[in-house]
Amino acid sequence: MLTARGYVTPKEFGGLRVPIPAQNIVYRHYSSINNYKLLMPVYDINLEGKYTGFKELLDSELLPNIILFFSFLMFQENNCERNKFLEDCVRKGIKIICIIDNFIIVNDSDIKYIDTVFKLRNIQCNFDFVGEYNEKK
Repeated sequence: MLTARGYVTPKEFGGLRVPIPAQNIVYRHYSSINNYKLLMPVYDINLEGKYTGFKELLDSELLPNIILFFSFLMFQENNCERNKFLEDCVRKGIKIICIIDNFIIVNDSDIKYIDTVFKLRNIQCNFDFVGEYNEKK
């Protein structure tokens, strides 16, 4: 039986602030229907701009086969930190599943796809809803 560990955070991601109990319910349900043994989740401490849980996911003694994320928007905004985490997972053979996005990361091309999505989101954030450039001060 494959083991899975969820990553939960009180932080806002993608304009959502999903309560931690709701994230855990989604992880339990997803694990149940896929016959995964769900390990205790890793909780991210709410420090502005810091992602404390990512390091813990890969430093634990019992590495899971799968890491569950509610959405890939939970990943770090910083390209270097995000890609290092994803590359470490791929190198260790850990599958990353982003449940509500219906996306699985298992290789380098998946990481490039996520990187492209974040670049496009950053471009989009610089424009308001009518398409005029919104200069950041």
